[in-house]
Amino acid sequence: MVILQDTFKRVNQQTAAVNNRQLVIRLFQEHGELSRSQLVGFTGLRGSTLTYITRELLQMNMLKKAGQRASSTVGQKQQLLQINAEYGWVLGIDVRVGQSQVVIMDAAGNLVGDCLISTTKDLTQLKKTLPVLIDQCCLEHDLQKKRLLGVGLGISGIVDMVSGVIVKSLQFEVLQMPLAAILSDLLGVPVRLDHDANLIALAEQQQGSARGLRDFIVLSMDDQVQGSAVGFRAFGAALVLNGQVHRGSQFAAGELDSRIMPEIKLPGALSDLDLLAQKEGALSDWLQEVALAVGVSLGCLVNLLDPQAILLAGDRLIANQAYIDLVASTINNLRIGDTLAPLQVFTCAFASQSCARGAALSTRDMVLANAVETHVS
Repeated sequence: MVILQDTFKRVNQQTAAVNNRQLVIRLFQEHGELSRSQLVGFTGLRGSTLTYITRELLQMNMLKKAGQRASSTVGQKQQLLQINAEYGWVLGIDVRVGQSQVVIMDAAGNLVGDCLISTTKDLTQLKKTLPVLIDQCCLEHDLQKKRLLGVGLGISGIVDMVSGVIVKSLQFEVLQMPLAAILSDLLGVPVRLDHDANLIALAEQQQGSARGLRDFIVLSMDDQVQGSAVGFRAFGAALVLNGQVHRGSQFAAGELDSRIMPEIKLPGALSDLDLLAQKEGALSDWLQEVALAVGVSLGCLVNLLDPQAILLAGDRLIANQAYIDLVASTINNLRIGDTLAPLQVFTCAFASQSCARGAALSTRDMVLANAVETHVS
């Protein structure tokens, strides 16, 4: 019995050590530069414990010193720390049929570069595309291949991000595809998959329009152009509840079926998409119809989940203020209750790059968390 108790004690201590270090890393990811005294305030851990943790993370080269914190009081200034950008770099890719957005980020979450690559419906072609892309990134941005921490991919469809399996994707016509394992074995680095809307939410929460929000919905609209006619191929949503992306028991949360999907009966024109990207433009009849339909669908979700805000995302830039205002007013007119503060509607800070940025950040977060766990174990 004593041996069993000692074993449980060691396991609990090790788990606490891992959790504390991962918490510290998450705080640096969220806030950038922090002092040890600020970490004490955020975590409630003792100063001596945080001194030990930060010293260990400095020795791992995961953190680095970042100058001193400005202070109006007399005395020793506090040393600021931050994630070491030179710890490594990651690729994030918003995988689409046609052209896919790529971003390169360092370990601190800074954008190093971006580009577009050609991709097809056949996802196995990534086995040829990615090695070439990685070599190109190293050459153009003076990066070391051995410093590549991992690759993140945003995919349209239902994605089991734990096992790295695409459960179902209509766009790529695949079922139960273990894409992460296939690419990780080829590249020799971790590969992380997730639903594209979830990655948009993560990027906007960490660095964009949703910073400081704990409950919000992302609506992603994928447009479809056929000749001169414009419509929408798919609508997807990401649900962020209590600070975390809610994926559901089978990773299918956020999928919108025909009963709640915006109902847009008539096609638009290319000029409508151009107008959607103009901040001061007046709404066309078609964009009014789209805004009203989107507002009705979101109103149902808002009444169900009571979020702080809505983020609008899509293949194209959404900047038209009249469109945003009409979506917001439609939602607020449908809300249950008379004393509620108006719900805010935002657009994504990174426009069409949000998914790729989220893929890079998600991969970075996973790799740093795993490195800490391995070090402690």
